[in-house]
Amino acid sequence: MAGCQAICRLHRERILAKDSERQTEESEREPIGSIKKRWRPLYSILFTLQTLLGIAFVVWREIVWVSDDTLVDTISAIPLGILVVGGAAAITTGIIPEALDIMLGVRDFINEYLEERRKRAHAEGLAEGFTEGHSEGLAEGRAEAQSEFDEWYKRWKDAQDRDEPFDEPPPGSSQP
Repeated sequence: MAGCQAICRLHRERILAKDSERQTEESEREPIGSIKKRWRPLYSILFTLQTLLGIAFVVWREIVWVSDDTLVDTISAIPLGILVVGGAAAITTGIIPEALDIMLGVRDFINEYLEERRKRAHAEGLAEGFTEGHSEGLAEGRAEAQSEFDEWYKRWKDAQDRDEPFDEPPPGSSQP
């Protein structure tokens, strides 16, 4: 009975821990349109620059170019122009870091692909070189062993022809 209670307690603690983790994850969400930390300085500079230049342009345009409006029309048109400029600046400034991020992601993908391709080609070259070297070494070893055996055979045959004893073991044998 005590074992069952311990298992139930552990199970309950595990469920509570999972609920706590899920609540923590949900509270740490970022907004959809958030700018990544590495692009925030660029975003801030671009947004400020575009907004200030846009406001200056709107004010200049309303004061200098539109001369047949009344003072009230000019004063009411300036905030509307600033609102349009601010919205446009927010949109274009938001697109620039995202476009940069996409381009850098594509660059990283291409670099990884090229590096993998280079590694694969290097490995294939090593394997091919090993195979060729192994084959050449094997052929040279066989030719050398055949040459040694041919020389031993010639000595053995000469000894047989002269009826002399020949106790030299063949090359590569473990006989004394």
